[in-house]
Amino acid sequence: MRKIEENMLNAIWNKLTVNLSNTSVHYNEHTQMSLVRLHGNLIATYKHDGLYKYKANAAMFKEWATTTTRSRLRAMGINASIKGGKAVIDGVVL
Repeated sequence: MRKIEENMLNAIWNKLTVNLSNTSVHYNEHTQMSLVRLHGNLIATYKHDGLYKYKANAAMFKEWATTTTRSRLRAMGINASIKGGKAVIDGVVL
């Protein structure tokens, strides 16, 4: 895992708002969610409501199926891949 991804996860788990080069994490205390952005585009959310659930922004991954986006999602434990140039989450082509 890349250092930027370790820092991203640390920010999420500690409910921090940080800018990490091309990746940012914004914690919203009112919604109890962390928003993860890559180049300013929302790629995933994390709910801090006791269920602790990551959710990929499938529409964004479909549009920008890059290795960097895939790497950030995979660091969060989301089963993201790219097959034949198409975005795949949990085995489903988007």
